[in-house]
Amino acid sequence: KKVVEKMRPVMTVVTYDVPEPKKSDREYLRGKLKDLGFGCPQDSLYVCPLHLERPLSQLIESEELGDYVWVISATRILGLDNRDVAAKAWNLGHMNELYTTLLEILPKIKTSRNKNLVSEWQEYFLALDNADPYLPRELQPDDWQGEICKKEFFKLNNKNSPSGPY
Repeated sequence: KKVVEKMRPVMTVVTYDVPEPKKSDREYLRGKLKDLGFGCPQDSLYVCPLHLERPLSQLIESEELGDYVWVISATRILGLDNRDVAAKAWNLGHMNELYTTLLEILPKIKTSRNKNLVSEWQEYFLALDNADPYLPRELQPDDWQGEICKKEFFKLNNKNSPSGPY
């Protein structure tokens, strides 16, 4: 998992216009930005609340993309506050709905004591957790269910260990 720094008022913003003949370079850049924890609020624009200028500089230089990529430090993207940018970039509303659904079905799964259901719930959680950008609290929706769901996952994991009740 990515290590999340405390939120700072500056976001790293990457915008690019890589020409069609260099499509594979553009796809590679997008993949690397996602790997670094960037979200995409709109085409060709990626944002991240972490200091990533050094790895971005190395990436741009090593892939010879300097003519096509801009890296900007911004305190605010006009028209949206940072929380709105984050919600759009990482589709946090949908992600929160999925966490909520996992939490809603969990009591039935716990009372069923069915190891297969527990295992499926854990697999769904892990898939969702893998997509979670683990943004600072200031960027998460007010009713963010990710942390609650994570705690429930660890409780289930402890119960399902060889010494647990199942």
